[in-house]
Amino acid sequence: MAQSQISSNFDEMDFSEKDLFFNGALIFDKLNEEKGSMWSFGVINDAQYGLYFPIPTVSYTKRINDSWAYKLGVPDSRVKWTWNKNSSFEAFTALDGFTGNINDDIEIYKEDYLGTLRQTSVVSGLEYNFNFWRNFQLNAKGGYTLYNHMEVQGYDNEEVYDFNMVNGWYFNVGMSYKLGKKVKLKSPY
Repeated sequence: MAQSQISSNFDEMDFSEKDLFFNGALIFDKLNEEKGSMWSFGVINDAQYGLYFPIPTVSYTKRINDSWAYKLGVPDSRVKWTWNKNSSFEAFTALDGFTGNINDDIEIYKEDYLGTLRQTSVVSGLEYNFNFWRNFQLNAKGGYTLYNHMEVQGYDNEEVYDFNMVNGWYFNVGMSYKLGKKVKLKSPY
């Protein structure tokens, strides 16, 4: 998987190469259709995690029956209960965060800096998913951060300022559109 994203404070209203982040993942899956399970191994580099280096990923996924499935691993673990064909609930613990470019000078301790704002969290909570109109999904998440770190870094990845954030409540609501699948194999999750 490879993708790019633009993430910036856009204060200068001018884009630069530092506003563009490239994400990628190389993951190998070993699916056992008879047992309804799958092992996954690989590496992920994603600005969404607020890290500037790739992280390993390993997980074991198992479909218990039509209603229950689980996934144990890094960077996320989940237990899913499918209520009906349109609704599901999940308990999760996952790595989360963001990365954004600061494309104008930001004043910290009376000095001006350019760099990136990075936030990394480990979040645990509950999620509700509702599917509608064939490929759309609404989701709502609520939970608590078990680890929370945000800092401004220079372009050399050296810390400029640490926000010293405490753990707290986490809420997220969103909508997504799923593109049609070309793969015939169904994931156990």
